Amino acid sequence: MLPLSRLIAMLEREHLHVEATRSFSKEFSFEPWADRMHVSAPDKSRLLGMLRNLPASARPLLAPRFADGTAYFALWEAVIVARRLPGH
Repeated sequence: MLPLSRLIAMLEREHLHVEATRSFSKEFSFEPWADRMHVSAPDKSRLLGMLRNLPASARPLLAPRFADGTAYFALWEAVIVARRLPGH
């Protein structure tokens, strides 16, 4: 849930050298994702309403779309490759 820049800063404070990063988004179908997260039925309804009414500034981040009665959204993930600095 942290920005990549903060994650990198945290690793560097712990004497790790970040050698590479890769960020990507993954699209999820809302219902199966919510079930895996154990979201209650009332909260699912509330979250779907929020997804449908996202402010324009948040749309690029979550990329909501609705097709054939199914809601989809994206989450961002990152892979970080880091090595401990010598002597630490």
